[in-house]
Amino acid sequence: MNLSIKLTLENEKVFFGPGTYTLLRFVKEAGSLLTASQMMGLSYSKARKMIKNYKEQTGFDAIISKVGGENGGSAILTDHAIDFMEKYEKLVNQSEDIIQQLYRKIYEEA
Repeated sequence: MNLSIKLTLENEKVFFGPGTYTLLRFVKEAGSLLTASQMMGLSYSKARKMIKNYKEQTGFDAIISKVGGENGGSAILTDHAIDFMEKYEKLVNQSEDIIQQLYRKIYEEA
């Protein structure tokens, strides 16, 4: 038996979780929202909605986009998004450690 958890953050609605985290990580790697969405198998419009939802719920932009010309556009993460991702990663890692401890305690006692 395996244990897995999925942490999501919400204000008025869910706005950040594994999907948004991965999208932002791919934007950082690829320098493009379009390329990041393709890497995830998402439509570009879905990726844009995720980025818009992040801004609506946090009040901060996640990416700074440059509209493309001959070579296409580009996107970089904002400082807020980078900080937010680091905190989310820390929350996930620490939560997994605690939940694994509880899991072992509860199921090994049974």
